[in-house]
Amino acid sequence: MNILTGNKNDKWVIALICILAAARVFFYSASFPFFTNLDEQAHLDLVIKYSSGHYPKSFEKLSTETAYFIPRYESPEYFNVAADQPGGKFQTPPWTKPESSMQRYYQEGTVFWSSNYVNHESSQAPLYYFLAGIWTNIGELFGITGGHLLYWIRFLNILFIVSLVVIASKISKELFPDDAFLSIAVPALVAFIPQDSYYTIENDVLSPVCFGLTFLFLIKYINSQLRSKPLAIATGISLASTMLVKTTNLPMMPVVLVSILGIAIKSRKVNREIFFSLSIFFGCAIIPMIAWCTRNYQTFGDITGSIEKIKILGWTTKAISDWYPHPIFSISGMKEFSSGLIATFWRGELIWNKAIISNHVLDLFFIISTIIFLSTAVILKNDNGSSKNKIINRIAIACILAMIAYMGILSISFDFGNCENPSRAHPYFVSGRLITGILTPFSILYLQGLNNLLSVMNISKVKFYILFSLIALITINEYLIHIPVYESKFNLFHF
Repeated sequence: MNILTGNKNDKWVIALICILAAARVFFYSASFPFFTNLDEQAHLDLVIKYSSGHYPKSFEKLSTETAYFIPRYESPEYFNVAADQPGGKFQTPPWTKPESSMQRYYQEGTVFWSSNYVNHESSQAPLYYFLAGIWTNIGELFGITGGHLLYWIRFLNILFIVSLVVIASKISKELFPDDAFLSIAVPALVAFIPQDSYYTIENDVLSPVCFGLTFLFLIKYINSQLRSKPLAIATGISLASTMLVKTTNLPMMPVVLVSILGIAIKSRKVNREIFFSLSIFFGCAIIPMIAWCTRNYQTFGDITGSIEKIKILGWTTKAISDWYPHPIFSISGMKEFSSGLIATFWRGELIWNKAIISNHVLDLFFIISTIIFLSTAVILKNDNGSSKNKIINRIAIACILAMIAYMGILSISFDFGNCENPSRAHPYFVSGRLITGILTPFSILYLQGLNNLLSVMNISKVKFYILFSLIALITINEYLIHIPVYESKFNLFHF
């Protein structure tokens, strides 16, 4: 008897998945010391500034509050190896030494970071930093200070991952109400995908939640035949919120807007009620973006606030005529770009001892399974798919392709100068965390492809075992490749 067939049982399973997802994010967030290679100092600085009500109006240097934390809690283990250290091992953390003997070190470190480091993320969209700032204030109200406050800010990601699991569950129930497998598999995959950006302080972690909400409301809005005004408001605001988390989410906005417009035109039933509903939707989606772009133009001189950031990073914009010689237009270059983007979308980009934390064999599995399952979802007929589901699948595919294309355009648009990643030697935008906004649509298509393939092979009875095996493989591998991180004396477990 399959226990995953009743609504009550499903709710308990989803609750268990939420608990396990929360535990995973807590464990790895606590295991990694500060500050990671994902510009964690810069993101922390904006969280601290937003928490005090300060919203940057230029590309400012780090605040003294942020600079205070760096010499005290920064681990050398990300960009160094023990063999290069005095005595062949890393020194003990500063906080383990008498405060009096470290005062000069702390003071010099604080002055250095606050005087020399320009925060190139200053123009980033505000939503994550606003929420994280509120979360920081709550922690301070509870008396959390010092290094514990840094981890408190990271633990906000626990709320994000739990929210994402719930949203994914609602979406799968909406799309596949009679399919016990997809109802469980979709939230399970978003809960256990080993994307390590969830273990740091940075704004990408909110993108899957906001676009997941957008996708959920979009489905309901389409099901209402574009008549529901509350759903028009919810869909528009959640779409705008996605853009206000990260500017790299921008390609998804025209996809959703054009899709809704296309559905309305194709239906040929646009009366006054639907026209008014569409006007509300477009207004809620576009007006907040216009407001933010106007603010960027007035404050930073361009609508995205990125021109000065590009200069700080040492990049230069290439003329369109110079795009073609890029290696991405070769077979080997396209392979390098696509495989790198897929791999980092799954497992992230954190480094340890100067090397990416990864497993080559598992990366190959991520790449191959993604190509096969997404292709299968597109090619093979889904027995559970209604006409509305086909529309949603097309929107999901369009969002994924738009984000991949955007990463490709960014790859060919710039000369990266002396930047390390991307670089002139490896001129590819293959930071998968930048496109994690598509995590829920991706998971839906990926698992539909798996489901369709198993049905064609007449082995659908074992699909739950395959799902559990996939999750076990990912979870065990993630634990094993992070063993050196757990041993760090700079993490929360050694405070």
